[in-house]
Amino acid sequence: MNGSVLMVGLGELLWDVLPTGKVLGGAPANFAYMSSILGNRGVPASRVGNDPLGKEARQQLHRLGLADEYVQLDPNTPAVPVGGLGASCTYSTATLQRSSC
Repeated sequence: MNGSVLMVGLGELLWDVLPTGKVLGGAPANFAYMSSILGNRGVPASRVGNDPLGKEARQQLHRLGLADEYVQLDPNTPAVPVGGLGASCTYSTATLQRSSC
């Protein structure tokens, strides 16, 4: 097969909140990234909030070498961080600072 293959990761694009900080994640986004590492054109297709976290997610995609042309911005729903490793804390969606544990 000649050239790269378009590989689309369709689904969530989210922030995993770990004890060491936030990390961009979501299985479809990870799939798109790994596809690009393997020489294909990996593209995430998702929808994020039109808020600081959503915009930062799109910027992070660019830093990783992924296009964000298929990542929509939702004006009504903020990006939602996901607590990792059994975390029972809640976070401010604007700053990802813990508000309670």
